[in-house]
Amino acid sequence: MLGFLIHRLWHGAVVMLFVTAITFFLVNLAPGGPAVMMRMDATAEQRQVWISRLNLDMPVHLRYLHWLKDAVRGDLGRSVNDNREVTGLIAQRLPNTMLLSVTALAISVVVGIPMGILSAIRRNSIWDYAFSVISVAGLSVPAFWFAIMLILLFSVTLNWLPSSGVATVGMGFSLTDRLRHLIMPVIVLSTTALPFIVRFTRSAMLGILQEDYVRTARAKGLGERTVYYSHALKNALIPVITQIGLLIARLVGGAVITESVFGWPGMGRLAVEASHARDFTVIMGVTVVIAAVVVIINILVDLAYTWVDPRIRYG
Repeated sequence: MLGFLIHRLWHGAVVMLFVTAITFFLVNLAPGGPAVMMRMDATAEQRQVWISRLNLDMPVHLRYLHWLKDAVRGDLGRSVNDNREVTGLIAQRLPNTMLLSVTALAISVVVGIPMGILSAIRRNSIWDYAFSVISVAGLSVPAFWFAIMLILLFSVTLNWLPSSGVATVGMGFSLTDRLRHLIMPVIVLSTTALPFIVRFTRSAMLGILQEDYVRTARAKGLGERTVYYSHALKNALIPVITQIGLLIARLVGGAVITESVFGWPGMGRLAVEASHARDFTVIMGVTVVIAAVVVIINILVDLAYTWVDPRIRYG
């Protein structure tokens, strides 16, 4: 197991190296590059400070090596816009994104797996058709449109829920207030994950229910509930766990639209703000964190296989 972890961590480090290198070169070689942040009326001394601070007097490959050396030590630099440390900005925004993503994924798993099981067990029934319609709708409806419709209904028309932010400005910590701000973003983000879990669970269960060992379990006189949940479900969960791992990375890195529409101060909104401001140090910091999350999630997914299927062992 230790050898497997070292092997996967090594591959993860290589992936992060390639991701950060590609992002760094694209940002620095774009028209204008980091130099576009310089003001036209800046003095020669101010321009020299910018050049020294951003290492613009170095070739781009040396700038990347300089950035990489600092990043390995945990120093992601300072924001070009307000001179704040990038690690501090990410530390403020990452918990909000994780709260939103993990809550949306948990709801999708708790609701989606039973829906997929029922859809497979009651194949071609009204339940199967209803869940298929819900899945197709979730995949088809644009997230930004759905978010706007929810705001118009629950915030503008009914005035039940706040339309933006993570908490009411000027109010102390209140669990009820936080939950009210969380409801609509979680609903929107869940619609991007729920259909995948429902369809993968249904497909996996339909395949497992045709296996010989399931028929043998039924021939022994085991109850249907035991057959479904003790024999079929565990094996059907393997592709579902793979999909959940992919969805976590997608939710963490792809919550840009949801966070932008609802004014949610998370990583997605931070990436949008940094892109608009050409703040390449923040863009690189966001890239590093998202890449690290993807690598860690994939390792945890591989480890989860051994819990679901005892036959899987990593040497």
